[in-house]
Amino acid sequence: MSDKITPARLSDLPRLAWTSAIAFAPSPVLAPLSWPMRMLGLLPAVLRGGCYSTDRGGMVIVAKHRPALDAAILVGAAVVTLIPHLLVVSLVLAGYYQAGVALQVLTPLFVALALVVGISAATSLVGASPPASTVGPDTPRGRRWYVSGLAAPPGGSGLEVLLLTRHIIRSLPAGAVIVAAARTPQLHASYLRMGFQSGGGRRVHLVAD
Repeated sequence: MSDKITPARLSDLPRLAWTSAIAFAPSPVLAPLSWPMRMLGLLPAVLRGGCYSTDRGGMVIVAKHRPALDAAILVGAAVVTLIPHLLVVSLVLAGYYQAGVALQVLTPLFVALALVVGISAATSLVGASPPASTVGPDTPRGRRWYVSGLAAPPGGSGLEVLLLTRHIIRSLPAGAVIVAAARTPQLHASYLRMGFQSGGGRRVHLVAD
């Protein structure tokens, strides 16, 4: 693996969202339905330079633990996405009502919808965003980073994703507190092999040296 670690670019987002959808959807049939939400859920990490991809298309998120900023990005993206729809619906309704009245009625509805979409993307994407359980009373204090969203492409190897994760972790500044919540016992065991310490449940943490 190359010593140079390059974060994923915005142009990589559709591909990474598809990898995530395939990896975490309960059924492959449901993957296309979850793909748009996966794109939205991965957006904060990609914009903040915390999403990484392997040479064969696997992915992992290693980013600073800033849940408030991530939530703001998600809501903002939802609002921007829904603005064109608001304008189109307003123009259609303007044929029946005054345009100003249509905007007054629809704007609060679209803002509320944007909030729901943003919050849903932040809380319902298993593996794509840091679950609240990554941090607990046993987590050391300090500058926190979270590891999440480990996913191999269809037919790919999870080992390459784990190697990339370890490579990124070793590049973090000394003293950084790295937190994660393993989805499975197997992933929990892999974290422990990388030097993480076990916390409550499947929560793990590591202080970079």
